[in-house]
Amino acid sequence: MRGTSRDKISRKIVSGTEITKDNFFESVTDLVEVRLLHLSQQDFSEIDSVIRDKVLEGDWVLGERLKAYTSDPENYDYFCKFDLELIKKVNFLH
Repeated sequence: MRGTSRDKISRKIVSGTEITKDNFFESVTDLVEVRLLHLSQQDFSEIDSVIRDKVLEGDWVLGERLKAYTSDPENYDYFCKFDLELIKKVNFLH
């Protein structure tokens, strides 16, 4: 289970990040996150397009670069086509 917002802020302070009322939203960019799980890899292109449209239209603001987590090398290659931070996860099932 992920930590609370208070935990996240505490970890940033312990790691040396100075957080003030003036820099709060620049320093703490992960108070809210959206996770998307999709069953079909082909669905991701449309999902990515909708998210980027929302950002371009000003409906959504991203505090950090979009990320994709995968443990499958083929999926990793697929996600390279998109402007994402790719993170390889260890798959404990193999």
